[in-house]
Amino acid sequence: MEHLRANGWIGSLAVPHDGTGLAELLGGPEALLERLEQLVHMDDPWAGSTGPAPADDDAAPAPAELLSPAHVRESARASRLGQFSLASAAARTLPALFHHADAPDRAQQIVHDLGSRLFTGEEIGQGLPGDDADGALSAWWLLAALGLLPLQLGSDRWHLVTGLLGTVRVSPIGGAPFTISHQRPVRADGEHPGGAEDALLIQSVRRADESEELDVRALRHEDLRGDLVIELGAEPGPVGAPIPALTPAGASPQPLRDLLGHLPPEDPRAPLFDDEARQDIPFEPAADGRIVIDLPEASAAAAPRFLTLVTAQSEGVDPDGWQLEAWVEADDGAGAWRRVDAREGLQLRGRCRLHAFVLPPLPGMDGSSAPGASEWESPAGPTRYRLILISPWHAVALRQIELLG
Repeated sequence: MEHLRANGWIGSLAVPHDGTGLAELLGGPEALLERLEQLVHMDDPWAGSTGPAPADDDAAPAPAELLSPAHVRESARASRLGQFSLASAAARTLPALFHHADAPDRAQQIVHDLGSRLFTGEEIGQGLPGDDADGALSAWWLLAALGLLPLQLGSDRWHLVTGLLGTVRVSPIGGAPFTISHQRPVRADGEHPGGAEDALLIQSVRRADESEELDVRALRHEDLRGDLVIELGAEPGPVGAPIPALTPAGASPQPLRDLLGHLPPEDPRAPLFDDEARQDIPFEPAADGRIVIDLPEASAAAAPRFLTLVTAQSEGVDPDGWQLEAWVEADDGAGAWRRVDAREGLQLRGRCRLHAFVLPPLPGMDGSSAPGASEWESPAGPTRYRLILISPWHAVALRQIELLG
């Protein structure tokens, strides 16, 4: 497999939205910690530990999970953290995953080390360890300097790491200023004890007026007010409270999967459902402007949550609308098609692009006694669906249809 922005190791851990679920899939927080430590300690697969990485066409063979572009390899060498590379956008939040491995001290050590060492003058960018696309590396350093690292998109939580500066005053646009102070141990005579420069691990987080003790693993955005004091020490401090993720603690992750089966290869519609999206499949509308596509039998284990359509490579063949229907059997053995959802006036932009549509819960499948719930086959849900494409004026083509649940 070719990796354009990372390598297989980084990609296997790039699950910023669900650190808890990732840990569960690997076998728990200890297994996640082991995997992360493997990432940052793995030897360089190319011979030698100094000098530039070999050009792509001269590179010695390496395992597929280590293959990555030359600029990622060069940054990984400068990082001196195994396969970790700040040049890879997918890797920049990985240190925060140590929080989901119950090892916040490792996140603190790694981020402080990277921020202190890699932004002071390098061959790559002379102060930036990679391409500062859209200011991403500059933003990473700024947040590292504050001691705050984001992980989950859309979350209001900031993962705490050890900042690079003593005291920082932040004046948000439209918000009240606040300060963050990182304090190392001080003796009674006011001097720092020997080895204080190594006191980089968070011991406690509090407000300067002692009015509130805060968690040592993460802060809510609303906590960024007033004067915050982060006390540091040389030994690992408290682990702190678990950080919520997409998967609740103790539960197994439930990733989306395609509920539709595949068709026999000889069926001309088979490429629509082969999970490859490699060719356009054309359809001619009937006189009423509709195209009825019977979908392969679906798994009843989960209710469909998304309908996805991949547009064709050809121009001017996108449907103007669609209606998804499910076959519902009655107690007397009869049945009827029931509408699940529909869209009109579609403008699907882009060629060979996936478009996802959120579907409403099927009546009765969310555990409720919604009106019409008795019309549906069972709590497990229907297994027969059909998609009606609306196109009164032209032929239609698509590359892929999926029902995700």
